[in-house]
Amino acid sequence: MYQSDEGYGIYHGPMTRFINQLLPGRALDLTGSSFHTVLAHVAQGVPVEVWTTTPIKPTNDWESWQSPEGLVKATPLEHAVLIVGFGPGVLYVNNPLNGQAAEKVAEAPFLQSWRQMGRQAVTVKPMQ
Repeated sequence: MYQSDEGYGIYHGPMTRFINQLLPGRALDLTGSSFHTVLAHVAQGVPVEVWTTTPIKPTNDWESWQSPEGLVKATPLEHAVLIVGFGPGVLYVNNPLNGQAAEKVAEAPFLQSWRQMGRQAVTVKPMQ
């Protein structure tokens, strides 16, 4: 999306539907859940996709416009990463922007940006 100069990305709803196309009935939308819930899945060895910003900290770079559904507020810095681990005050994320696996990021600024992005989180249910 960042190369086209148009559009932003995909949010949790469409991502959940896409995962269910690939893995029927296995998508789990954790959006709005506590961060403790998100980390509980990661602690069980199940990575969680979460929405943040490209610098993985809060932003003041917002745009808004009216759509047929109402006011849209978005940032061109929208980004999603996969949380794969955590420790005291840090998270480990797979970051598709730089290709780094288990990139260490500070938890506090990450949480601020995650909240700004609507606490979006998606994972998959373990196979039964």
